[in-house]
Amino acid sequence: MDNPRTKFYVDNNSFWAHSAVVLLALATVFQFIACWGLWNDRVYALTQILLPVASFFLFVLLLSLLGNKALWVTILPFLGGIAFYGLQAWFVEDRIVMMIGIAYCVLATVLYVGTVLSLIRARWLLVLLFAVPFLYRAFYRDVLILQNVEQPATFASGMREISLLCVLLAMTLLALGIRKRSRDRKGKEAPLSPPPASASSASGSSSAPLPFPSTSQGPASDAPMPENNPTFMTSDSSPDDNSL
Repeated sequence: MDNPRTKFYVDNNSFWAHSAVVLLALATVFQFIACWGLWNDRVYALTQILLPVASFFLFVLLLSLLGNKALWVTILPFLGGIAFYGLQAWFVEDRIVMMIGIAYCVLATVLYVGTVLSLIRARWLLVLLFAVPFLYRAFYRDVLILQNVEQPATFASGMREISLLCVLLAMTLLALGIRKRSRDRKGKEAPLSPPPASASSASGSSSAPLPFPSTSQGPASDAPMPENNPTFMTSDSSPDDNSL
């Protein structure tokens, strides 16, 4: 008998999938607004506009169409998003921040690809991978930036940060919506094991009540014989003709 293998999928009609699609669409819009008017530079337009916008859009499209059947197809746009944020981390002046950003991109690639390919069975790792940086940036780092009056954030950097928060929240909700599906080696869904048959179901039709009393239970002498019934009279018990 083939051992069932676990495949991960996302229900396209679930709250998690719909929320992830909406947030990724918003991330695409905010990223495009942040780079508005900067598409004259070809390298910048390719790495900061076309790469993230195309990756977000393709991820939304593939998730909506094939998330329930083949979640692994989202690996390609996911790698595109990782390449985009990896380039941003590479050009950070602070070396420590740069190394942390690159290490996070590598870790995100390993965990996401391993999960959607069913090589890693713990989906809660993906939840922590995206939820922890979202909480850190939304409730600590961005609060400090907003409170900094001397060096306020620019409009473009604010749009990029909102886009990143939308991506992190979308991936967190997507990780929460991932479900398991067991399949055999031939790719078919593994059938559920049938419940154990009871004694009454195993006996079949013999356990059904009969419309008349059964004579097989107990000795025949236990059954009451009707009295004064002509059908039970024999020739020896017939009345004498001279009895009148």
